[in-house]
Amino acid sequence: MKSLPVTQVPSSVRLRIQSLASGSSGNAYILQTDSAAVLIDCGIGSRELHRCLASWEMTPGDLNGVVLTHEHGDHVRSLGTVLSRQVPVYATRGTADALGLAHDQYTRIVWNQTITIGSLAITPIQTSHDAAEPCGLMLQSRGFSIALITDLGVTTNSTLEYASTSDLLIIESNHCHQMLQSGPYPAHLKRRVASNLGHLSNDQCADLISGAISASSGPNHVWLAHLSATNNSAQIASAATLHRLASGRAQPIVNVLPRGRQGPIWIESLARARQLRMAIDVG
Repeated sequence: MKSLPVTQVPSSVRLRIQSLASGSSGNAYILQTDSAAVLIDCGIGSRELHRCLASWEMTPGDLNGVVLTHEHGDHVRSLGTVLSRQVPVYATRGTADALGLAHDQYTRIVWNQTITIGSLAITPIQTSHDAAEPCGLMLQSRGFSIALITDLGVTTNSTLEYASTSDLLIIESNHCHQMLQSGPYPAHLKRRVASNLGHLSNDQCADLISGAISASSGPNHVWLAHLSATNNSAQIASAATLHRLASGRAQPIVNVLPRGRQGPIWIESLARARQLRMAIDVG
């Protein structure tokens, strides 16, 4: 793998991530450890990708890899740019076949089997979506973990287990069920979105987050991702999750990822802060 450019992450920062865009118009995340820089999906235009990476003092050629969750256009829009820069591509066989990638154009990833890129460990998580072989991702580096789980119609015990062991949970809160049913989508599209191969509703998302959090474990930060522009809003999505969590002891910080622009940056020191608070509470 290629080494990082001169502007590396300080050694005190082991893991950081930012959403470059989230939603049906495009999805991409940049993740950096002390020894690797990886793009998770590349569903934004080439010009926008260059602009976003420049804000991290990078170009596509500085990436150590791009990991694809599935083949839909809002996740692979700038794949041609990535391939032209000879950035290593990681994908399930189903995703690669759906994209027409040759065997020498990608490295295969398999559900629940961990691969490493530098100090970053990546474990694909099986998801239920109308794609060839979609996956979520568990991303871990030097004791810190991020679960990135979007584009799924239902959750499973396995999904919950991964979510509950993360420091940052990035989870789909795609639509408000009432808005979907009363909205402008044709009937077949409403059925598709609400199906087991579609997308999580706000209530399904809130249930998963609630199940993943206990007083002593679970994510300290939650990012609500992949919101529908037609059938949801940031206010409605966050209200659903916060209402579900109101009666619990542990209260994670909940943010809604913006569509079409860069979101907040999470760094592993935020996870350390929660661990310190827990230690004080126990002591």
